[in-house]
Amino acid sequence: MLHEPMQATSILFSLKVNNLVKYTCFCVLNLDQILYKDIFRVTFMGIRNAKVKDKFAVTEIAENSIPFVRPSVAGTYEYLARCFQRTFFIYEENSKPMGFIVGFPNTSAEGEFWLYQIAIREEYREKGIGSKLFEAFIAQVKNDGYIKIRSHYKFENERSAKAHAKFGFERCGKDDRGWFVELIL
Repeated sequence: MLHEPMQATSILFSLKVNNLVKYTCFCVLNLDQILYKDIFRVTFMGIRNAKVKDKFAVTEIAENSIPFVRPSVAGTYEYLARCFQRTFFIYEENSKPMGFIVGFPNTSAEGEFWLYQIAIREEYREKGIGSKLFEAFIAQVKNDGYIKIRSHYKFENERSAKAHAKFGFERCGKDDRGWFVELIL
């Protein structure tokens, strides 16, 4: 008889000091989470879908990544979390959002999806978080049956240009602020 693959795994660990157990923990993890353990801490990291309660944390991340974002746009992120939760991903560490990616269907072009924004806390950049978010986003959009993802970034945003190129996005136009890029799925 075949069994379903495990969807979670459990870990039991204890911290001993002078042969006395000071801390014992039992955790159940989803398979998409990563457990990082060192001598002083245990850190849970992973990607999940955004929730409405994330709106202020996401706004803070966006404010620090994109100069024109103001706190008044928290309502925008709340709307996106309510309406497009399947394609609004949060990367978190110990339940604290460290980055996000969000997109929605392009209503003017059938089969096309728009990558609206990706942002990572400054101190967490260059650690592969953006790549993990891109992978989750692209997989979900493809799984939902879309055939193309479009995006836009400013001319001077070299980090975004490299990230888009890494995942196969190609330039398809420009405006006075930056490049339009697309990925055929």
